[in-house]
Amino acid sequence: DRRAQSGSRRDVRKLYPYAGYAKAKSSNWWPSKEQLRMAAVAVAAAPFIALVAALYLSHSSSSSTALARAQEPEPVSAAPTTPAAPSVPAPAEEPTPTVEPAPVSEVTPIRDEMPSQQLLDLTEAWATAWAEQRPADYVRFYSSQFVPPQAMSRDAWEQLRANRISRPDFIQVGITNLQVELLAPDRGQVSFDQSYQSDSYRDRTRKILDLVLEDSEWKILAERVSS
Repeated sequence: DRRAQSGSRRDVRKLYPYAGYAKAKSSNWWPSKEQLRMAAVAVAAAPFIALVAALYLSHSSSSSTALARAQEPEPVSAAPTTPAAPSVPAPAEEPTPTVEPAPVSEVTPIRDEMPSQQLLDLTEAWATAWAEQRPADYVRFYSSQFVPPQAMSRDAWEQLRANRISRPDFIQVGITNLQVELLAPDRGQVSFDQSYQSDSYRDRTRKILDLVLEDSEWKILAERVSS
């Protein structure tokens, strides 16, 4: 009857909500007994299926978490740090003592222009006093250490030279080719070509004068003719 059919339809909506009741109503479709039985089984099994699914998901989540934890690298314990040795200050460097250079004593060079020029000046002044016939000035060019020739005394030699210089009417003395050599700070030597001429005598020789520094003045120590 209609009431029974209406009740069955309401039960169908409860047991089989997805069966498309509106479509069945509009098209007069009605499920078979087998379909109703399967729908009832599905509705009865739904809570069990939901429980199984929850357990499965829970187990999967636990497995994933365990796997992730297994894949995480184990923490590496830091190696014990060895305490640094205390720094020891380097010893201060002692200042190097400054060595003062030894004072250099001034040594007059043997070959110096000034003494050489003094030797030349003495030689020319000596020749000039001779040529101008000034015997007193002439003998003053000789050192007190001068040894006269032929073992004469100094006085006898000076008198002899004064007579020979004063007696001629004229005297000409020329010196050329001078060579100066400073043998020591107080010793020197001058060599030259000497030409002598007077009203009674003339000659030409190579003469050598040995000189010595005496009382800050150069003097003739020895006089000789070079062969």
